[in-house]
Amino acid sequence: MKKIISVLLAMTMLLCTACGSVTGREEDVVNIYTGITGIEKDETMMTVGEIEIPASLFFYWVNAIASDAERIYQQYSIYYPQYASMLNADGTLNWNVNYSQTMTMGDVIEIQAMEKLAYLVIAESMAETNGIELSEENRAEINETIEKNLDDYAANLIEQDEANAQLSREEIESKYFYNLGIDREQVERLMAITYLNNAIIELMMTEGSSLYVEDEAYNDLAFYADHILIATVNLSTGLALPTEEVEKKTALAEEILLALQESDDMETLFANLADLHSEDTGRAAYPTGYIFGEGEMVPEFENAVKELEVGELSGLVKSTYGYHIILRRDLMKGLEENPEEKVALTETYLTTLINTIIANSNVSTSEKLGEIDLSEVYSTYMELSGQREAAKSSAKPEISDK
Repeated sequence: MKKIISVLLAMTMLLCTACGSVTGREEDVVNIYTGITGIEKDETMMTVGEIEIPASLFFYWVNAIASDAERIYQQYSIYYPQYASMLNADGTLNWNVNYSQTMTMGDVIEIQAMEKLAYLVIAESMAETNGIELSEENRAEINETIEKNLDDYAANLIEQDEANAQLSREEIESKYFYNLGIDREQVERLMAITYLNNAIIELMMTEGSSLYVEDEAYNDLAFYADHILIATVNLSTGLALPTEEVEKKTALAEEILLALQESDDMETLFANLADLHSEDTGRAAYPTGYIFGEGEMVPEFENAVKELEVGELSGLVKSTYGYHIILRRDLMKGLEENPEEKVALTETYLTTLINTIIANSNVSTSEKLGEIDLSEVYSTYMELSGQREAAKSSAKPEISDK
């Protein structure tokens, strides 16, 4: 089962890199987004239920997502020309390109920003309700990260202009947070959510806690099954094997199935035969099978697992890969044996829970948002903060002279 990467981790990563190459400027306004939009930084731009999200945080997150998308498509377009359509002629992100049949790139960026901010505030509320707070160690780590970012920023300023060596720490910090668009308190808030998220997950896995997740909930989210794959295609190319070889493979699959059906110790024999005959390239990493959610396996495999009871053996299941002989396993036992899988599945449960809360909440945005061109906000921000040149430089591939 693939690990689920929390959007909260992405928040922290962007905070750590957002101002790595900016120049810093003296400004007449307190907040860069106020200067661009005319909207005060603390004015409510989005509301989730009764929780208000200020304009500075909203614009920061829209721009962080856009910046990340621009960087990714710049890199992809170097090697995969089809991605060039996501960019303008000058290599900047094309906000008007159709991302899907119903949404432009700009629509997707705005929606993703709103989803992540809604997740943020609901997770914060859940932590508060359940008495979860940052530890002193957490706070120290957050402060250490911020100070390291400020050190890197100061070094970058000096590299660009030696005169910046005369800047005080207070002046460096002022420039840094001005260019970031959010203040230190908001940066701490975004970094804190990763710790709170982890604490929520730990509480969900602690029996007797206020957020404990019962076994039934896990069984609603995932399946656990092992299989013996007898491939009827070349697993490297996907091309069908010669007819004669397929016939031999079919006979082998039928022979294995019969042996399992007649065995007095089917599970032990299954493990031995799987090690001996299964052509699944993932078996070395997953020797007892896969823990997976809806849509993560080919439909034939997933549908067959759903029809089996724990400990039950399937017949021959044909898919585009070949023949599967499937043994459904006990999910909770699998999670006990693979704690990292339980953490990942608990995170999936938490994400589902929070998304359900969001769906049942009144999420709205300020009328002023409809009067603003977010692509212009982004473009102006990138130019004013000095990140446009940094983004262009990072998009260039390294070319060896060897």
